[in-house]
Amino acid sequence: MQVLGKSMKPEITTQEPDEGPLKLLSLLSTDDNVALNKQVSGINLLGDGKDTYQLLVDGNTQTCADSGSLVVGPAFTVDLGGEYLIEAVKLTYAPTCDTSLTGYGCYFHTTMIEISGDGESPEVKVCGHLEDEKGVEAKGEANVECESGPMVGRYVTIRKETTSLRSIYLCELKVIGKSQKPEVNSVNLQSVENEDCKLPKHLVNVALNKKAMQSSTSGNALDGTADKAIDGNKDSDLKEGQSCTLTKKEFGPWWKVDLGRAYDIYQIVITNRQDCCPFRIKSAEVRVGDSPNLEDNPVCGLVPSDSSATEETIAITCRCNTSMTGRYVSIQLADKTQVLHLCEVEVLVEK
Repeated sequence: MQVLGKSMKPEITTQEPDEGPLKLLSLLSTDDNVALNKQVSGINLLGDGKDTYQLLVDGNTQTCADSGSLVVGPAFTVDLGGEYLIEAVKLTYAPTCDTSLTGYGCYFHTTMIEISGDGESPEVKVCGHLEDEKGVEAKGEANVECESGPMVGRYVTIRKETTSLRSIYLCELKVIGKSQKPEVNSVNLQSVENEDCKLPKHLVNVALNKKAMQSSTSGNALDGTADKAIDGNKDSDLKEGQSCTLTKKEFGPWWKVDLGRAYDIYQIVITNRQDCCPFRIKSAEVRVGDSPNLEDNPVCGLVPSDSSATEETIAITCRCNTSMTGRYVSIQLADKTQVLHLCEVEVLVEK
């Protein structure tokens, strides 16, 4: 399932679809899938099938997700990680309608798409209903957009409207849109890179041997604990040097250091892993502030999303010709399911 849209936080108003079936589109104007590798949940009483849920957003239309045990109104929900202006949703079904996969046939019709936002009691809006069964059977997919126009939301749910026991067998879900938040941060970061920034001549690292934490630690023999990023060892070979952090593969993995007090920070320098997968750190958010809750702190900058992000040394300058004040420095892969590894993080302040 793919969800298309632009990230924004306007006032959310009730938007009900017009009467009639959900419109099938022959071509989408954009293909910026904001659901890729996001977190998927489902309605499941017995727990079977859960190991297939992430196949729904893995980018591969040949791998399929099974909602598992039969229930009334089975559903998949994708958490986009933040609010987006959702323009369209694309569903890809199994290549053939094999009843052995579902037990009760494929049932492309009576599928409802719901969109909801953040908060304890978010409003659930109906984007539309998929009723063109013959068209979906012929193509194996449906490109759809909400009848009432783009909708703002964080959660996208695909639900079977049935009064009998059913399950869902779906190969890919795409949500089309573009996050506004990364765009703004990227522009800020680029403006710093393009200017002739004058940093103080004598900068020192204040993160060395301070208190570090991370979202999780991989349970393998590499022992990639959070403190490995501030031990002074810049060995970028995780397996041989064993001086890099390593989280589990999860949604939005993060690492942070508590400097003990606030500093005027000019630059954060990351030593990136080189023996494997240096691309994983692309687009990571670097934040600086006084809150132990990393999401409350302002963004210092983003790790580039191009090939330069695979280099061994990545320097993030928060502001040009001035500092950014904070006690906590964090690095997070905010909008993706991935492993985060850091071989060293230096927080540079004026001596």
